[in-house]
Amino acid sequence: MSRNEIAARFDEIVDFAETERFLDTPLKRYSSGMYLRLAFSVAAHLEPEILLVDEVLAVGDTVFQQKCLGKMGEISHSGRTILFVSHNLHAIMELCSRGILIDRGHLVADGDVRQVVDTYLSAKDGGPTDAVDLSTAEFPHWQRTTRGELRLQRCALYNSEGRPSARFKFGEPFTVYMEATSTRQFDMIGLGFYIYTHTGVMVALVWNKDQHCPFSIGPDRPLKVSIDVDQLELLPGNYSITPFVETGQYAADIIHQLLQFEISELGYDESASIPKYGLIKARSTWREGERE
Repeated sequence: MSRNEIAARFDEIVDFAETERFLDTPLKRYSSGMYLRLAFSVAAHLEPEILLVDEVLAVGDTVFQQKCLGKMGEISHSGRTILFVSHNLHAIMELCSRGILIDRGHLVADGDVRQVVDTYLSAKDGGPTDAVDLSTAEFPHWQRTTRGELRLQRCALYNSEGRPSARFKFGEPFTVYMEATSTRQFDMIGLGFYIYTHTGVMVALVWNKDQHCPFSIGPDRPLKVSIDVDQLELLPGNYSITPFVETGQYAADIIHQLLQFEISELGYDESASIPKYGLIKARSTWREGERE
């Protein structure tokens, strides 16, 4: 680029990176977040034919991440090419049309981005899981965080007929069963689980405190609870459950993406239509006419 071209884009680059206050600060004193902001802004505003972006969303706040995604969307819609390297599956599916899966240097899949993401998740998750005995299972440090004194011991899924299952029809009620033990007495503990999409988007939080349903637990009194979920109409796809137990002061035990389950295209209520887009079916009432 010529000096004039650079000068013409200078203010735009600084404004996007939000580094105007630090223009006189030596670059070596920039934090990793500031450095990434500036580097991305420069690269994105130079109008390259091919923009290679490697884990740009790994650093920075949520607002700036959304700015990056928006800018990359503008670039791709202008007819230029973006090679986006990331483990953020939701961002990949929002931005990209084609996906490439590489495992230890070898090409595993190349094609429609949703199919490639499904291939990656199938290999990573090992398919639906309806029950896990937590007293014997071992997890990597990033998956389970526990304080030791109050622990989950078992978690399982059951279908509307009361049978263990990790595959449900659209609209079908299901039950999450949880067991926990403790080395000392706790009153008013919190127990529940998060539901995530296969790309890591949180869909719902289900826990006892929302229902004003307190539980107590002690060394001689283990806790066994069944939670019936009967009105969460998740659209067909793959989901996971992250169970947790907390004391009211801190999270005592949480296992990320412990159970994997699948919602099928076949509806539990055969008369109910299944939406094609979104995460859940929203029930609505329609009335024609002007409203005051």
